[in-house]
Amino acid sequence: AAKRTLKESGGWKVTLEYILALGNYLNNKNKKGGAYGIRLSSLDKLKGMKSTDGKSNLLEFLVLQLQTFQPHARDFIDDFGVLAEAARVDITFLEGQVSKTLGMVRRIGNAVKNAKDDSTDRFGPVMTEFHKEAKESM
Repeated sequence: AAKRTLKESGGWKVTLEYILALGNYLNNKNKKGGAYGIRLSSLDKLKGMKSTDGKSNLLEFLVLQLQTFQPHARDFIDDFGVLAEAARVDITFLEGQVSKTLGMVRRIGNAVKNAKDDSTDRFGPVMTEFHKEAKESM
């Protein structure tokens, strides 16, 4: 759900487009200008880039531009509620579950290989197809 939220959030896309445009504008005289994308780690730099008078920063300028020209872009904040849930997932537990699932798929593969060819037993044909699909989805 979190991945889909990131991909489908129109406001997030507009915000990233503005950030890319700002970066390309500011870097137009050097080799970093004309970029096709941004690194998410560069988002941290928005707050640190101060105006010449030191009273504001690039993040504040970005917010002002979005409020003025793309007010719907702020909707991405609401879209990201699902990300808080994703952040609470225990990675160690998740890795353990994936490992168990992979082990089970391997055991099924071994059972399928060792299954006897018996026209009255449907285990071989059914589990062969299941194993094939399970391996492809991993």
